[in-house]
Amino acid sequence: MAPRSKNKGSKKGHGSNAAASTSNVPISTSNVPEEPAPTEEPPIATEFVDVYWDLNTCPLAYPADGIVGRIETALNEVNANSNSLRYALSDTRVICGNVNALSKEDWDSLQSYGFKLEPCEDRRAYCNNHNQGQRKPKDPPPDLELEVHLTDQSLNPVTTNILLISSDYHFGESMDINRVNGYTIFLALSGEIQGTGYQEYGIGYEEYGHYAWYWEWMEYDGTGLYTPTPELYYSVMSFVYYGVNCIFPTAVI
Repeated sequence: MAPRSKNKGSKKGHGSNAAASTSNVPISTSNVPEEPAPTEEPPIATEFVDVYWDLNTCPLAYPADGIVGRIETALNEVNANSNSLRYALSDTRVICGNVNALSKEDWDSLQSYGFKLEPCEDRRAYCNNHNQGQRKPKDPPPDLELEVHLTDQSLNPVTTNILLISSDYHFGESMDINRVNGYTIFLALSGEIQGTGYQEYGIGYEEYGHYAWYWEWMEYDGTGLYTPTPELYYSVMSFVYYGVNCIFPTAVI
């Protein structure tokens, strides 16, 4: 009987050639979806904020250690839903008032944060009690001392954001001038002082700012943002321009 190994070999060879030929057939990828390119996170822009702090009307109730972080946390409440903008304090950091009453720890902390401490005699921030029956202060009052810095800021603008920590209504007109000139005004005022003096006339000092905070909350944990009432702004300005001096004395610069 003739051997059959030859036929088997030919069949094996044919099969292997067929497999080899199909391996060279290109596979179409036209219907395979491409993976989307990874999206880059938008860069975070930083806007700097000059801070002017009237220590007499917004005193320090908690340790100063960490105060800059808490203030910046509060400022960033206004854009909590945005990942593209954050606020940070600029190098312009001025504190006026009875700074000599600060503890050594607070004094050292504030100086290490770059605050310039300007000693000014204490005074009350209300119209009816404003230096009433007292001698004229030897040092410039806090509002005048800060006005100098604010004026210098207007003449040499580096940033366009100002945080004023004060409950002294004397700053009202100056803040409005800065606001009209394109500055974004952040205000922090004491909840204790806010409800007295000028507030009894139905107007609010915080109406001069774009954003306002209760100082006690800002200082404590970086919260306290509340929204001024825009419709009251025009009533405030009518008091200013028509000279209701009991509310806005003529000493306003």
